[in-house]
Amino acid sequence: MADLGHLFVVRGKLESVYCDALIVPTDSSAQLERTWDGVLSGVRRPKRLENGFARALRDDSGVPVWYLDVTERGDVSIDALVKHLSSVLEDVAAANLETTRARPLVAVPALGLAGGGHHGSAGAAIGRVMEALQAGADGIDIAFVLFSESDYAAAQWVRRQSGACDTDDALHKTQSRLADLARKGGLSLLIGAGVSIGAGLPSWTDLIEDLRSYLTQSQKDALGKLSVLDQAEYLAAVKGTKLGSVVANKIKVVQRPALGHLLLASLGCRAVATTNYDTLYENAVAAQAGAPMPTLLPYDGPAPGGSWVLKLHGDVDHPEDVVLARSEFIAYDAKNGPAGAIFQSMLLTTHLLAVGVSFRDDNILRLTHEVAGFVEAGGSSQKNELGTVLALGGDELQAAIWGGRLHWVAIGEDSDESLTQARELEIFLDHLAMHASVSSSYLLDPRYAALTEEDSEVIAAARAVADIVPKKPSARDRWKPLRDSLAALGYKHPASELPEAP
Repeated sequence: MADLGHLFVVRGKLESVYCDALIVPTDSSAQLERTWDGVLSGVRRPKRLENGFARALRDDSGVPVWYLDVTERGDVSIDALVKHLSSVLEDVAAANLETTRARPLVAVPALGLAGGGHHGSAGAAIGRVMEALQAGADGIDIAFVLFSESDYAAAQWVRRQSGACDTDDALHKTQSRLADLARKGGLSLLIGAGVSIGAGLPSWTDLIEDLRSYLTQSQKDALGKLSVLDQAEYLAAVKGTKLGSVVANKIKVVQRPALGHLLLASLGCRAVATTNYDTLYENAVAAQAGAPMPTLLPYDGPAPGGSWVLKLHGDVDHPEDVVLARSEFIAYDAKNGPAGAIFQSMLLTTHLLAVGVSFRDDNILRLTHEVAGFVEAGGSSQKNELGTVLALGGDELQAAIWGGRLHWVAIGEDSDESLTQARELEIFLDHLAMHASVSSSYLLDPRYAALTEEDSEVIAAARAVADIVPKKPSARDRWKPLRDSLAALGYKHPASELPEAP
């Protein structure tokens, strides 16, 4: 019996996913669209395909790449695509892929939807491809990576309709509650080092271990008796300089986001705070089609109505601001008081979702306790829950400390394996992103007609209205709100219905 893995639906670019293997679409002669040039740099193209696929290696990283023929002897039907996809997944599952995850992660793009013959029947193709991906995930996890907003929205609708992720357990209820907050704009994020570990970056403790690698064993043993903050203080004193530049140089080499970053970015939260120095969350947002880059606070001026990321402990591009050693934490309030105030406003005005955060950071603890005390002093009769913490394996002591103020959610508590717990967190975020998806950008797009048959009369009427709405903007354009609403539902004037970039 197959040991089926999980099918993640991810919005972004294929090259933006930190994974263990790739599948890319081609034809029977292994020719690729120019779109994939950036994805497959350094890959030796196979000379021929057998049974609809061939395997190649990327020279620079060793990540295996499977070329998938999305046709069959000129047949560009969905049946031909699914047949070859099932064959290639069998080969991938049998390849014993190397991984740092609990299960290998295989990234698969929107096969055949852009220029591969199924652009005009995207709705039917997405459903069939997702069925094949789930059925073929034998011992592996698969990330179905969709660049187009409409493809992503359609895929999430297909999943919700299937009911496969619906359960009555506490985790599902938490996902539904958080998704509702995200849809209404009431959810903010606090992202910690635990998320970036999935991209190959070290934890805070591992970072200090790396920084002290040049010490003798006896020096390491003595240093190990100190807290992590005091270890960093000692290392800075020995080097005679702050550690910011050293840390930035070690971290900035990693640019590809982890799966968790991409799933969090798809929630569309306007306010995000992070204790991480890296730019992986920002890179995840940038990988989404049409998504504007968030403003980085305190380094950029805010864009009206736009999203922003608050860098609480500095940034790789501003190593002078990196907060790591004891003295830097002590001086934090004097130097970074406004940043702390912004974080506290997030706690007061939104529901904060903390991911990859241990809640042992002195600054985060102090700022959160101050807000909790402020709210309690206000005498509100309502239960004032400031946020939700997703904790790997659970933490009964922390849950007791923060009871009534932070909702502590145990992820992967049935396992003692950290990798298994990390995978359970990714699955939780995937289900959360599915429920939080609000876009209906496929609804009036005829390419997705297979998914909207039950609403065909309403859709025909809406398109008829859209066809007669004035198209040319004017100085006093009173039709713009309606045009924008119809465009958000996938309506395109016939002259503009051209294939989107993959």
